Amino acid sequence: MTPNLSPKILRWLESNCGPTYKIANLVGGRNNILLSVECQDNLKYVIKNYGFDGEDRLDREWSFLSRLECSGLSCVPRPIFCDIYGRIAVFSFLPGKKLSASSISPKNIANASSFISKVARVDVEGLREAKDAHFSFEGHVKSIEGRVNALEVASRSRHSNDEFKYFLAEELRPFWEETKQRVFLPRYDRYWNTIRCFLSPSDFGFHNILHSDSRLNFIDFEYAGQDDLAKLLSDFRFCPQIKIKKNHAEIFCRKIIDELELDNGFEKRLEILNSLGRTKWLCIVLNVFLPNKNRRISDATGSNRRVMESSKLKSAKDLLNAFRTEETPAWMS
Repeated sequence: MTPNLSPKILRWLESNCGPTYKIANLVGGRNNILLSVECQDNLKYVIKNYGFDGEDRLDREWSFLSRLECSGLSCVPRPIFCDIYGRIAVFSFLPGKKLSASSISPKNIANASSFISKVARVDVEGLREAKDAHFSFEGHVKSIEGRVNALEVASRSRHSNDEFKYFLAEELRPFWEETKQRVFLPRYDRYWNTIRCFLSPSDFGFHNILHSDSRLNFIDFEYAGQDDLAKLLSDFRFCPQIKIKKNHAEIFCRKIIDELELDNGFEKRLEILNSLGRTKWLCIVLNVFLPNKNRRISDATGSNRRVMESSKLKSAKDLLNAFRTEETPAWMS
């Protein structure tokens, strides 16, 4: 039997691709196992195995892409077939390669912002909230506090290394406490009172964008759903996987703000989330130290745990140093 495929998916392949088809592993997908399928008629598909904990991610991605298919967007995969119990789905294959940080152009930024604007105009009725969506200031603070706490619990494990423990206690925790001291709940919570929900990919950046023949294709929507676009814009700026230039982030944000009808508190909310998001992304970079995340990443990529931990810890240190050199926003002064 072909590895990583359920009997239901195998039956679909036999019915739709003929008796002979080629299957190959695809690079990428830290949370999943990705396979490409080439059929006799040269049609290509992607099979995505979401793994033992993937039912929620499969449901979000399938619902999001099904909704976009009805809207006519062609720059995203089409949902073809799904085995919800096997946590495996088949999508149309989209060509392209990921851009390096240095090759991202203003045109690419404009195309990315245009995609978000089009997605945001799609009806969200009946779709669930995006992963980690929060519709109050307090919700964001509690979520980040939970991330920091989880890392601190992991650091107390007998298998945790001393460098990681030191970084949490002497660097990350003080940085987070300093951020919280600058933010006063009664003063800032009012900017969430007028919030509008839009359809959002949630996890959006050039790590999930493919460049092909002067156009962009967009993939990986496992956390998509209804959300505050201020969170997406903030995450787009700080996501470290393919780091974009600060002026590109500003262009991206401005285009979306100008194109969409947003609420009165949106821009102030974005400023606040840009401050809180620094600690959030430091925690995400360090997710490899969490026991459940560590196992899933190792299963998906085959990476050596200690090597990956060392690499991520260095990335977190570099990221924190970069954050500390940035000017304090005027609203926090």
